[in-house]
Amino acid sequence: MAGPNELDVETVLEALQALNDGIAIYGPDDRQLFVNEVAYRRFRTYYQGMADGLTHLEALTAQFKQSLPDTPDAEIHEMAQSHYGKFHTGETYMTKTEDGRTVLATFRQMSRGRKAGISIDVTDLRRRERELEKAKKAAEAASHSKSSFLANMSHEIRTPLNGIMGMAQVLESTELDKQQRDYVTTILESGKTLMSLLNEVLVL
Repeated sequence: MAGPNELDVETVLEALQALNDGIAIYGPDDRQLFVNEVAYRRFRTYYQGMADGLTHLEALTAQFKQSLPDTPDAEIHEMAQSHYGKFHTGETYMTKTEDGRTVLATFRQMSRGRKAGISIDVTDLRRRERELEKAKKAAEAASHSKSSFLANMSHEIRTPLNGIMGMAQVLESTELDKQQRDYVTTILESGKTLMSLLNEVLVL
């Protein structure tokens, strides 16, 4: 592990700026001490609002108004209150950024009353999840259609086939010469074979 002389503050800050995740550090008064470029880009109105003197809750409200312009004020206020509560509890939550991305955000306690805020972009993951869910629903719909088709096919084929075999069985019970009986036997055996094949096909 690197000692204090091997890893200076400038190097640490450079590393935080190089991350793909948003990183922010807050002081005991809940105001930001450090914000990397990714976090600032994602929540520009929020961080700039606090830099301009807004309270944490006011800055959150301004951020939501910017990100969700068509949302009623009462709902905006409720969302800001909820997110402000999660800032203190450390609960991970999903939110929209100013540039339309979806991120998971969380806040973790540090020493001396400070907090670290982290936002991870899950936009592409959520998109893939939606695509998989859509594909799953399409597969389920296709399976349902297949089952419905096979059920209809079973009915349409079995009904006349049962009629043929039933009449052949009736015919078999009548007085027949040897050649006629052979014909009826062939009809019944063929019918049984066809029924067996039909059962196998409908089970696939």
